[in-house]
Amino acid sequence: MEIMDLSERKRKILSAIIENYIDTAEPVGSKAIAQTTGLGVSSATIRNEMAELEEMGWLEQPHTSAGRIPSSRGYRAYVDYLMQRYRVNESEMARTNAFLQSRIAELERIITEAGKLISELSGYPSLSMTSRLRGTLIERIELMPVDSYQFVLILVMSDGTVKNRLCRARLPLPSDLLREISDLLTRNLHATALSEVSVHQIALLQHALGEYDFVLQPVLQVIREAAMSAENPEVILGGEGRLLEQPEFHDLDKTREFLDFLQDNESRRQGLSPAEGHEGITITIGQEHPLQELRDSSVIMGNYMLGGRPIGMIAIFGPTRMNYRRVLGQFEYFTNGLNKLLQELFESQDSSE
Repeated sequence: MEIMDLSERKRKILSAIIENYIDTAEPVGSKAIAQTTGLGVSSATIRNEMAELEEMGWLEQPHTSAGRIPSSRGYRAYVDYLMQRYRVNESEMARTNAFLQSRIAELERIITEAGKLISELSGYPSLSMTSRLRGTLIERIELMPVDSYQFVLILVMSDGTVKNRLCRARLPLPSDLLREISDLLTRNLHATALSEVSVHQIALLQHALGEYDFVLQPVLQVIREAAMSAENPEVILGGEGRLLEQPEFHDLDKTREFLDFLQDNESRRQGLSPAEGHEGITITIGQEHPLQELRDSSVIMGNYMLGGRPIGMIAIFGPTRMNYRRVLGQFEYFTNGLNKLLQELFESQDSSE
């Protein structure tokens, strides 16, 4: 039986049980539902309805004498059909807008800070990562002088990502020479994919640079590191201490085991796999998740875009008793704003060229 085939009373009772359990983390009894729903029926009637909802798979009873808790199927019905849309409050909007309006220039820092903020807003840990950007192109290379023997190497990529490194030269490099080398490198490597810088291109640059060909070594190293980062992105974990605020993680052995799982970058990437290739927001609840380690949790995931391409993901995870209504409202507002910011950065970069 589908959720919309249930009677209106059963749907109200199911919704009330889920919201009560989200608030209290305690199994919910018929008396509490009778007092809070205003259905105008007795506790005995509600008990019968709860027993039927359990038989249908929408509820579970952890102990014979206890009240009911939602099943993964019940949570899914709540998220998809029953819960009311959450209105982001002024404080949450202000914090999100202040972050988005800061227009942080470097994509990786945006992603790191984004994960921290959504964790603070929601009260749950977050994961954030940049996607595997096969075919990301070199936009430009700049060498900025620090002193006669030191310069900052800046690699700007077509997705807006910036890599930089402080380098030391074995010969003095005047400012005008650094500008010439920057133009030469950009002219020869512009629109080249990170992973496809050819031996022929390197040979031409070595010949053109002459005694200054040592500059190529840090340039190629930064390009290689950027290519590796694009193929094997780091997934950043934020706010993991917030797990301890949830009753489900008061068992320290269980929490330690879960955190050990999250310390592995590959495990974190697999945790985000349900959202790969999907637009909008993806939610996995309990047993729906392909990873065994996350089947007692819920994960809310969203892709963010740059220039019409998905370039990464951000996610919140917590117990299945997550406050879906509030967190989804916050998450939608936040990811929409993040996508708008990234689009503005992309367009402003295009217009400046």
